[in-house]
Amino acid sequence: MSRYAEWSKRTAPMVVPPPGRAERRDHVATDRPSAQQLAGRRESSPVVLQRQVSIELRQMRVDAALERRDLVTALACSPSKIHMLETAERRPTYGDLQTWTATCARPDRLESLWHRTGLGKATRWYIDPKNPNLSGPQSFGRFVGLEEGADTLRLWDPLGITGLLQTADYAREMITVVDLDLAEAKRKRDLDLADAEHEMDLDVAVAEVEERVQVRLRRQEILTRPEPPRLQIVLAETPLRQLVLATDAALARAQLRRLVDHAGNPAIDLRVLPINTRLHPGQHCPFTIMDFPIHAAADPGTVYLESLFTGDWVNDPDKITGYRRVFDVLVDLALTPQASVEYLRGLIREVD
Repeated sequence: MSRYAEWSKRTAPMVVPPPGRAERRDHVATDRPSAQQLAGRRESSPVVLQRQVSIELRQMRVDAALERRDLVTALACSPSKIHMLETAERRPTYGDLQTWTATCARPDRLESLWHRTGLGKATRWYIDPKNPNLSGPQSFGRFVGLEEGADTLRLWDPLGITGLLQTADYAREMITVVDLDLAEAKRKRDLDLADAEHEMDLDVAVAEVEERVQVRLRRQEILTRPEPPRLQIVLAETPLRQLVLATDAALARAQLRRLVDHAGNPAIDLRVLPINTRLHPGQHCPFTIMDFPIHAAADPGTVYLESLFTGDWVNDPDKITGYRRVFDVLVDLALTPQASVEYLRGLIREVD
């Protein structure tokens, strides 16, 4: 036996199995929300719950003035496991939580953390471990889960209309435009240049587009639930003008009317940034700022950066603050909500 393993065997805290149902009746965590506190609170996303647990674990370690290597020693694990537990890339076991809370001198937090870890295992339509596009810390499934559990979403899109406000036809058009292989296959079919093999490839591609359209529409269900998130959205004028000038009139009309309808939702603040505004710091790419229910005081929110084929997360608090400042600038430069609606109605009249 190595000296490390021998030391771990001597010093690691004894792990007690999680209490069963009978035991839990006599062991009520004092820090778990009461029934009155939970009344009226909408169910949070499993992805957000897992995020909250990871943030609390990290803050607990910081408050105890411990380094990650101290938890590596206590849990007798690799440094990568501690990193994954603190970044929601790995779900903790009961033993992990018991050792962690004991090492940080916060055993009172054990049951609350374990309770939320259990809730974080709930299934959702966007959670599919077998699908590489929906699983993992950087996945689209994680984005949808955080979007579902957010209290507030602030969205800036200089390139198009944000997915939460898209009609099915507009979503289909945008997805097809980005998929260059699909666009080329459709071009060949329209010119009668496609052979049987390419026709089959096109059918598969079209089916995949429809799946993505349905995913986008399903994401929009958060807008019609009893307690929807608060949305503040700034759209650039350029893609709105392109919508009017370069797409089918019926598609443009329906999409513009959808925006006007959403602007009437008291939970949605929709603004248009005029094309003739001055240069501003938001011209690089679309981004979404997400804020979550207050369970962990150390949660600064997160920012999602969207590019053509991938997305990236910003979790550094200082950088998140920077994106908040950029968004505030965009809001100040944009038309008021009322003026934005009048602008959209003017575009509808152009289409008509």
